[in-house]
Amino acid sequence: MQYKIWYIIRRELHFIFSVKKSVAFYCLVFPFIIFSFMLLMFSSKVIRKVPTAVVDDDRTAMSREFIRALDASPYIDVKFKTATFPEAKELFEQLKIFAIVYIERDFQKNILDRKGSNAAAFINYQFVIPAGNAAKGIAGVAESFSYKYKNQMLGLPEDSAISMADPVIPSETALFNPETNYIYYLVLAQLSAVWQLFINFTVTYSMLSEFKERRGRKIRGIIRRSPFKIIASKISVYIAIFTCSILTMLGILFIFFTVPMRGNFLTIAAGAGLFAFYTASISVLAAGYSGNMKIALTVASLFFGPSYAYFGVSMPQENMTLFARVWSSLLPGTHFNRILINTAIRGAPSGLSAPDMFFLFFMGALVLSLGCLHYKNYIERAHGKHHGQNTASV
Repeated sequence: MQYKIWYIIRRELHFIFSVKKSVAFYCLVFPFIIFSFMLLMFSSKVIRKVPTAVVDDDRTAMSREFIRALDASPYIDVKFKTATFPEAKELFEQLKIFAIVYIERDFQKNILDRKGSNAAAFINYQFVIPAGNAAKGIAGVAESFSYKYKNQMLGLPEDSAISMADPVIPSETALFNPETNYIYYLVLAQLSAVWQLFINFTVTYSMLSEFKERRGRKIRGIIRRSPFKIIASKISVYIAIFTCSILTMLGILFIFFTVPMRGNFLTIAAGAGLFAFYTASISVLAAGYSGNMKIALTVASLFFGPSYAYFGVSMPQENMTLFARVWSSLLPGTHFNRILINTAIRGAPSGLSAPDMFFLFFMGALVLSLGCLHYKNYIERAHGKHHGQNTASV
C-alpha cells in the first residue's frame, strides 16, 4: 500500500507539472497575482484624514477658528468649504467627501450669549471606518472647542483640566489594530476567501478530469479497494502546495507589510494545513456526489462564494441570523481567519485556537470519508457506463 501511495503522489505531481501545466500556474502563480492586486488595492493601509466639506453659515472669527481646529485634527481633512448646503450635498453624493459639517448662523453669537450653538455633522456610514474616524474627529474637536470657551466664561485658563468641568471622563484604549489598518484584517479575510476558491477549483478539476481524459482507468481498481488512502494521497499534493503558498503570502505580509506576528507561527502553519485539508475534502465530496465538473464547481461556488460576508469581519457572528451563523461555522475560512487573527494580531496562546483546529480536522476527515464513498460510487458508475458502451459497440 505504501508503494501505491507514493505512486499516486508521483502521478499527481506529473499531472500538475507535465500533463496539465495550467494547473501548476493556477496553484503557484495565479494566487500570487491576486495577492499582488490586493496589496496594491490596500497599499495605503491606514485611513487618517477623512475628506470633509464645511458649510459655514456664520462666517465669524469663532466659526473660522472651529474650521481650523477641524482641519488640524488627525482624522479630518477639510477639503471643501462650500457656500451652501446643496453644494456640499452634491460632493457627498459624488463620494468626493465622507462627511459634512454645517455651522449654523449665529454660531458665535449664541456661544457668547451662553445659549449654546450647533455644528451638525452628516456622515456617510456606508464606509464604516472613514465614517467612524470622521465622527471621532468631529466629536473631539467639538469637545475641546467647547471646554475652551466654557473655561473662558468661567474665568479659568484655557488649558484647565477637563476634569474640572466633568467629574467622569471616558477614555478609550484600542487593544488591537489601533491604526485601523486595512491589511490587518480585511486582506487576511479576503485571502482566506480566495484560497478556498483556488483549492476548490483545483481539486475538483483534478478529481473529475481523471475519467474525462481516461487517466483514471489505471487507478480505478486501487481506488475501489482503498478509496480513502488513495484519494487522501491524491489531494495531499494540493494540500501541501497550497499550504506552502499560504505561508509564503503570510510571510510577505509579516515581513514587508508590518502585519504583526505576535503568536506562534507553527500554530498558523498547522491551521493553514488543516484549512487546506478541510477545503479540499469539501471539493472531493462535491466532485464525488455530482460526478459532473460544472455541477460540482457551481455548488462549491455557491457555498464558498459569499463566504467573506460570513467570516465575522464586517458583522460579528453573534449578530447574524441562525442560518448565517450555521453557514459561517461550516466554512473553513471562518476558522482559519479566526486562527490568524487570534495568533498573529492578538498574540493569543495556541490553546485558544485549539477548538478551531480540531473542528477543521474533524470536519475535514468526516467530509473526506463521505466524499471518498461518493467518489468510489462515481467511478463505478463511470466504469459501468463505459463498459456498457463497449458492449453495445460489439
